[in-house]
Amino acid sequence: MGQLPAVVILILGIGAFAHSARAQTLPRCRSLYIHNGKPLPETEAGKYGLVECNHGFTFADGAIAKHMFCVRLPGRSVAIWDGVKPDCVNSTLPFSPLPKNSKTCKDVQQEGSTVIDPDGDGRIQPFTVNCILINQEMWTELGHNLAKDTTLKGPGNIDRYLNVNYPVSNDQIEALVTTAGQCRQYVSVRCYEMSTFSGQYWWKSRQGYDMANWGGAPTNSSKCACALSKNCAGGRQCNCNSNDGVWRSDSGYLEDSAYLPVSSLHIYDLDDSSEQSVVTLGKLQCSGAKDACTFNNGNCAHSCTAIGEQAVCSCRDGYVLAGDKFGCLDVDECSSFNGGCDHVCSNTVGGFQCSCRTGFTLDINGFTCTDNDECILNKGNCSHTCSNTEGSYRCSCPTGYTLGSDLHTCQDVNECQTGNGGCDHYCTNSQGSYSCSCRPGYKLDSDGHTCLEYMSKNTTKTCECRLRAEPPHTGLGTHLYDLTTLIYGETQLWASDDGGQSVYSVLNRFPNFYATHKRQTTGYPAAASDVDCVKVFQNCPRDCVRMTRLILGKEKLGMKVAGEVFGRLTNTTLGQNMCDKLRREIDSPGRTIAITYDPHACGNEVVTYPLSQRLCCTLVPSPVGHLLAWNSMCEDGDTFSIGNIIG
Repeated sequence: MGQLPAVVILILGIGAFAHSARAQTLPRCRSLYIHNGKPLPETEAGKYGLVECNHGFTFADGAIAKHMFCVRLPGRSVAIWDGVKPDCVNSTLPFSPLPKNSKTCKDVQQEGSTVIDPDGDGRIQPFTVNCILINQEMWTELGHNLAKDTTLKGPGNIDRYLNVNYPVSNDQIEALVTTAGQCRQYVSVRCYEMSTFSGQYWWKSRQGYDMANWGGAPTNSSKCACALSKNCAGGRQCNCNSNDGVWRSDSGYLEDSAYLPVSSLHIYDLDDSSEQSVVTLGKLQCSGAKDACTFNNGNCAHSCTAIGEQAVCSCRDGYVLAGDKFGCLDVDECSSFNGGCDHVCSNTVGGFQCSCRTGFTLDINGFTCTDNDECILNKGNCSHTCSNTEGSYRCSCPTGYTLGSDLHTCQDVNECQTGNGGCDHYCTNSQGSYSCSCRPGYKLDSDGHTCLEYMSKNTTKTCECRLRAEPPHTGLGTHLYDLTTLIYGETQLWASDDGGQSVYSVLNRFPNFYATHKRQTTGYPAAASDVDCVKVFQNCPRDCVRMTRLILGKEKLGMKVAGEVFGRLTNTTLGQNMCDKLRREIDSPGRTIAITYDPHACGNEVVTYPLSQRLCCTLVPSPVGHLLAWNSMCEDGDTFSIGNIIG
């Protein structure tokens, strides 16, 4: 018997290509030249044909069968077969006939290299895989470009990436893993002196997602298999994170088909010469098969039900099945009786939605509209008073405020800007109100506006108590802080801490002011016709010392005062306020702070007593450069932060 001629067998698909399912006039395929010049039988455009070589022949690239699609080319009156020209040539390869509609190796039931078509007669071209029998079950294997036991060594980049290439297209991989019953891929790493799994991700999925788990561990669990049994080296989540000078390993199967196969491996911590790693990535292995609805949802727009080998489509509520039995058409519920809505009916894809006009709320039944009391929720965003109205609401303000342009916020009215608020002397505005105060020597009347003189004109001799830095030689030293102003009245001592805007009785604020030996002996001068400068000099030095101790109290230089930090007013410590005024660094043991008194019209300022606490100022770093910070303990060293400045 002579040698068989090289012929091709055309096996036509049983139905039209999925994307061409809608009714249309299809051209005919003609004049396809094949080996020894014989044309293929004509067929309809829009279908796949499986061209298979006879025994002893293959295509030029070694394939024994190819799918080609019948298309119409521009300017041609007939359609032709698209793809590689199916010309069969002599081959010494053993013949392995491809069963019709073989989707996986389970259908082939024969080990070795073979061609499969996971989506049947769909749009995905068939491709070559390896079939292998594992535990009495036929598995489909797909290899890649990485060699077994790939060795990586330091020094070099701390991050190493192994890109994985497969001999088929992404669409063919997608068809394989989505139609298979299960898929897996073995990964292994042996490491020395490394923290392999400390990088941002460990491998990339077929979609390019960053994944953080290793073989044998759940998806994105940041664990290896040893962590599940709690026996990883050093109690870590992976053996290869121990970095302990011992060869370690982590291995196992990745089994989440939603992300397989691996497209890239990320090996971390290879920047030192002592670090090395050996990486192995197994072939993608898949077994079993899902039903007719698994791949591309059976080409159904909504729901797919597998009945035998056929996919039957159905639609969700709000849709009807289209004439092609695949698509779903939206139903406009609002076209009939406004969809049952009280106010507005809006058709949506696959449904509809009722809504209400402004000022109304949709009831829980989804159809009825009721008046919305906007004031219930957060007072309608009104800053003060919210009043509900039919279908709306309005905001209003109490006395002392006016409604802003946003019609929600109440803004304070500054009463002091109009006629000084009716105050005789000083008017101080506050949120929603204001208050009056008087100059030294006057007190506020019961009407809250009028100032009445409460000290005679000859009782206005004053003495100002200050804090100054000890001068390096002679003089008063740098002025650091105005503590208080003492006012010697006819029968009692007054004081003002705010430059005279408000005055208080010293005995009312400090009942024990005179509880010192000298004060008990000397006492406050008895009522006299006037308070002259002699009496000021007699009392002011001791009074300033006593007031300083009472005002500073236990906090001393840590007392909170108003100050300016980074160009804004804030509370800071008295010590920090002094450092800001000195503008220089003062090391331990620090600078003495002296109490001074200024008798004003009676004479010049005089130093009277030193404070027990000394002042130290230290330069500390900050985002805007070095700043002076008050060193409360006068300790050596840079132990201060921005917190020392702000207080």
